Amino acid sequence: MDDGIKVAGGTPEQKAAAASQIAERQAEAAQAAQAERVRETQRAEFEAAAARAIEAAETKRRGEEAEAASVAEAEAKAKADPGAEARRMLDEAAELRAQAESERDRLQSLGNDYDARLKRERDRDRVATLRRMGAIGGVSDAHLLMIAPDVDPETVQGKAALDEWRELNAGLFAGVVAPTIPSAEAMISGMPRRQSAWGTYDREYFARIWRDNFGGE
Repeated sequence: MDDGIKVAGGTPEQKAAAASQIAERQAEAAQAAQAERVRETQRAEFEAAAARAIEAAETKRRGEEAEAASVAEAEAKAKADPGAEARRMLDEAAELRAQAESERDRLQSLGNDYDARLKRERDRDRVATLRRMGAIGGVSDAHLLMIAPDVDPETVQGKAALDEWRELNAGLFAGVVAPTIPSAEAMISGMPRRQSAWGTYDREYFARIWRDNFGGE
């Protein structure tokens, strides 16, 4: 591309000047093309933004028109039936009240179930504690639960209440028998008669050791 500059012959200086002019014009043409591409990109972005803005405005307009139509319809119904709005509000209030009552009943049922489970567990603990305290087998678990204090045996106060009740109703509990120490004769009566060559370890020797240490006959 010569961009209209032709050099026929001429000195080297003239040829160099002509080549420089050609290069400058080519650079200017490239810059112009780049600027045009930038303008095209900006124009496309502007058009896209404008389209989005128009679409958003149209959507907003349709929403406002729908809302206005709904309000107008409600106002028309209210004029045709003045009590319609009041009935609607009453219906909503009744629905909310029904929901609240249902939730209250559900929570109360859960609370009752929880209390019943705790009561069963505490009754089992009461019976187990009373049995460990020696409650006789002739008194059934159900009877014990009816007559014993309704307390938590896991607490200090509950255990003390059961201990006091046991003292007041000793006939319902098996007596505690203290262990007895057998006599020397009872301990050694079954021992075989063995003794050393010196006669040291016979039954009489063990009986004497027993009497010396534990007393008894």
